[in-house]
Amino acid sequence: MFFEMDKKRLLKGPIWKGLLLFALPTFFVYLSTYFYNAVDIFILYMADAGDEIAAVISALTPISLITALISGLSVGGTFLIGQYYGAQDKENTKISIITFSFFIGILSLALGIITAAFSHQIVDLLNIDSSLHDTAVRYLLIQCLTLPFIGLVYIINAAFRGTGNSVFPFIYTFLGLAFNIILDVVFIYVLKMKSEGAALACVSSYVLSTIIAAIYIFGFKLKGKRVGKIRINRLTIKRILKFSWPLALQEALITISFIVILAVVNIRGSNASEVIAISDRITNLAYVPAIAFGLAVQAACAQNLGAFQIDRTKKVVWAGVLYIAIFTIFYALPIVLASGKIASIYTSDQWIIDEVWYRSLIIGFDLLLCIFLNPFNNLAAGSGHSNWALYTYLAGNLLIRIPWIIISGIYNMPLWFITISYPASTIVAFIIIIIFYKSNKWKNLKLLPVTQDILSEINEN
Repeated sequence: MFFEMDKKRLLKGPIWKGLLLFALPTFFVYLSTYFYNAVDIFILYMADAGDEIAAVISALTPISLITALISGLSVGGTFLIGQYYGAQDKENTKISIITFSFFIGILSLALGIITAAFSHQIVDLLNIDSSLHDTAVRYLLIQCLTLPFIGLVYIINAAFRGTGNSVFPFIYTFLGLAFNIILDVVFIYVLKMKSEGAALACVSSYVLSTIIAAIYIFGFKLKGKRVGKIRINRLTIKRILKFSWPLALQEALITISFIVILAVVNIRGSNASEVIAISDRITNLAYVPAIAFGLAVQAACAQNLGAFQIDRTKKVVWAGVLYIAIFTIFYALPIVLASGKIASIYTSDQWIIDEVWYRSLIIGFDLLLCIFLNPFNNLAAGSGHSNWALYTYLAGNLLIRIPWIIISGIYNMPLWFITISYPASTIVAFIIIIIFYKSNKWKNLKLLPVTQDILSEINEN
């Protein structure tokens, strides 16, 4: 396969170096990902198609929901691959990669077909302005074509990250972004295709970057070698589902809360929708360090626990906290503080700019809480306790964020007040994940798939 068992950057050597070298490419992967849609909105505005921004953001939410589900499921794949990689079990690492690829590939294709079939009903649920309804439906239908490719992105990410390689996912994603920018200019600005052009540019960029990824993997990494017997292991699928469904639901809850905000805000008109669209494009960039180093912690924890290195695993988590704190102070907070000026790139409406500024400042407080939440939450995912990772977001979203948003909408509260639901729900999540950490459940190696396989072999012999 394309992984080498002797590359153990996250298992041996300085922890700070291993995490940094793993997280930096991942950092740029997510930065590139968030630029996909930020570029779309910017070019729509430059092409005098700003009136369609609300349609684009609304129609993109179901795609974001499915992407969140696939992202959550991919954590289960990364966990299993990392466990076997840490245990130096080459055969089971290979089986995990192949089985995960088959599972996600079929699922993403099926979700694309289902979403396209119910596109009209989905757009109706988002309370979008009637004048933008058909535009949103067309955009959603075209975007459905990206879902199989999004599945492929997470297959590649899980396989490479699980084996400690985060460089290729960065190159792959960055190429997609480069293609997307070029094609956005062509379809939106030159050909005047507006939102439909944005969707077509996105699909085309995925296709082109996938072709290059296939050439690299099969032509350069495998070098024409046979993969060998392809085995789809039922036990592996069960384990992927066991460890990943809580995380898939966790990611879905985050997106659902955004959909609820969008449905509530869309009723107030396109200007309010633009505040959400623009502020989220800005603040999403600020969350990138917490996500990138959180994923590095997750991969490192999976590998080190697979190698039965508990003390090193604990050090990994605290190193993750330190890194996220540094990047939050020197990267994320300056973005938040400059959000008003950045918003002026997208719009000249002073009310929208001011609202983006207020909303971003509140989200800045949420970023500070994520310095601790993300590493500990990824410890739960990396140790196979994905149910605890789910509890953190389930409690925060169902008890705080979603009810807060709905009640605020009913009483027509200002947008900044609705945004307070972010840090409020994160505080609840943080309390729960600290309880998990203090319980030392993550140290129980008997629950790991690697340990269960060893015990099974002993019993059989």
